[in-house]
Order: sequence, then structure tokens, then C-alpha cells
Amino acid sequence: MDSILIQTEGSSMSFIDRDGFLVYSISNTYNRQDSRWLSTIQRLNNSEDSEKPSVVLASVLYIGYSTTTVDFQCRSLDLDTFLPRQNSHSNSRVFIGPDGQAYVWNIDGRNLELRHVDSHTLIARSHPHKEPTLFSPKPRPAFIELLPEYGLDSDNPQMLDAIIITYSIMQRKLNERRQYRFPC
Repeated sequence: MDSILIQTEGSSMSFIDRDGFLVYSISNTYNRQDSRWLSTIQRLNNSEDSEKPSVVLASVLYIGYSTTTVDFQCRSLDLDTFLPRQNSHSNSRVFIGPDGQAYVWNIDGRNLELRHVDSHTLIARSHPHKEPTLFSPKPRPAFIELLPEYGLDSDNPQMLDAIIITYSIMQRKLNERRQYRFPC
């Protein structure tokens, strides 16, 4: 499986390929007056012949814990339209990829898993950062594992864009869920 390293600095995330190049970036800004978070998701182009250094793929506006709006492909959708729940009491969310296939994100403890709805094939899995311990003295950075046909070298970069966009939303939801269950 391919992997993309995830570095978190403050409230922003960077996605780094195996060669050490920054490929995606998620910047977050917070407005205290009306409790709004705005996440901007960008694909960065690292090739030297490119005139455009980055492309904004989507922006996600979180208002408190209730309302979330996703601006994607010149449309503004609420979260339950863009990434609906698999059923009414589920934390799993479904999306239709650019290939027309249905995919589902599942929360598995501290990890997120993306599976194909029909075949249940594992497409992507996130692994959170691990602190060093007595038995494992090396820290492990956070990363996402991807099947090679969905990774950085795939023929369908729009699918990877969709995976990164939906991953960022699901990671935020996972963090909210963990904060609600284990408040500081």
C-alpha cells in the first residue's frame, strides 16, 4: 500500500509524499465572534513546469457543532448532502467518488477506514500519531495508507482529491467525537 505522511502544526495539516514533497495542505482559521472554523483544502503542485503552485479543492465551514457547509466544485452543500450518514444512527458516512462508485468512511477506534460499499475492499486507512513508550521508543508519525490504484501515482488524481477532502471532514468529526467523550 502507498502511504502519505500527515504532519499537524497547530490546527493545520500537511500531507507529504514518500519523497518528502508537500502534496496537500489544510489550513484552518477560527473566528471567535461567531464560533466558526473555516478549513481550506489545497492540492499543491510540485512540478517545476507548473505555473499554478496550488489549487483550492474545497473549503469547509464549521459553525459550532451543528452546521457544516462544504464548498466544492462551485457548489455549496451542507454536510449531510455532501457526505451523508450511512444510516440515521451511524458515524459512518458515504460519498460517491468521481468514478461513480460509492465509498464509506468508518470510524474504527482512533482510525478511519475507507471501504468500497459493494465489495467492502479497504481503500484507505488512517493511522494516528503515536507517542514513544517504554516498549516502543520511536514515535510514529500519523499517516494514511492507500491502495496503489488510489494513491499518488494513480491515473485518477480526482479520486485522491476526494479521499483527502472527505478524510479531513471525517478526521474533524472523529476529533469532535473524542473530545465529547473525553473532555479535558
